[in-house]
This record gives sequence, C-alpha cells and structure tokens, in this order.
Amino acid sequence: MKTCVMMVCSSLALLMLILVGGWAQAKYVPKPNEEIYGTWVNEETSASHFQALHFHKIVITADGSKDYLDVSDSVPVMDFTAGAVAGWIDSKWTDSEGNIWYKQFFEITNGRYKGNKMQELDKLSKFGTIWESQVSYVTEFNANNYPTKIDPMSFTYSIFYRAEQ
Repeated sequence: MKTCVMMVCSSLALLMLILVGGWAQAKYVPKPNEEIYGTWVNEETSASHFQALHFHKIVITADGSKDYLDVSDSVPVMDFTAGAVAGWIDSKWTDSEGNIWYKQFFEITNGRYKGNKMQELDKLSKFGTIWESQVSYVTEFNANNYPTKIDPMSFTYSIFYRAEQ
C-alpha cells in the first residue's frame, strides 16, 4: 500500500513539473528577416569583440556573421557561418522608445578562437540604423552572464552603422 501511495504521489509531482515547465518562457525563434541581419560598418572603430582585431565591417545573416578588417574587403577575416559558431539569438524585445534589443550567445567551434564563449547584449536604434553591442566573455552560458547595460567606455563595446544597400 505504501508503495502504491508513493507511486501516485511521485506521478502527481512529475505531472506538476511538466505542467509548470510548459508555462516557462519559450526560446526565441529568429525570423528570416531579423532587424539585426544586414551589413554593418564603422571605419573608425578601435575596439571589437576580439581586442586584437578591429573589424570595420560585419555582415550578419541567419546563418551567422562574417567579419572584415576593412569596409572594402571582400574576403572575411573571420567567418562564423557554416558551423563555425554555435548559438545565436536568445531573446528579443522592443523598449518604450522603439529600440530593438537582442541577447545573443556564441561559442566559436573552430579556428583560432575555438572554444571562446560570449554572451552579448545588442541595441538597434528604432530606425535600425545604429547597432551597439556589449559583450561578456564567459566560461559557461548562463542567463546571469549577459551584460546588463551597454557601456560605450568598455573595451567590449562596439558601435556600427547600417551600410547603404
């Protein structure tokens, strides 16, 4: 009898966990035309996601990103497409001013920076023409590891402008 009661209680507890888990926030599924996708440039940038490299052009697509040292370059220095990076958009929202915010996470899966993990907070101006980002380098992904604000004085701050199409 005790075993039967324990089985029923365990089943009910498991059922409650499943129901509560179903109420949890679903993962964000990126659209094929996310506002952050496109070509971004800043010819005067002196800091970027990798301190040793100063990218002046970044092309972001649903498949990843390609980073270029110069705006006129046609061959990327870093190519985070085709399995070179794991992860992407974690969440997205719009603030009261109309700015679009993203939280993204990345793990580089090959090349010189293989194994590096980053969590990034991005802000796109309400017209989608200015992209500011703040990066946290992490050892493990965790919702608490995202930057809490964008700080233009930080060495992991970047600003880019949407390129004319």
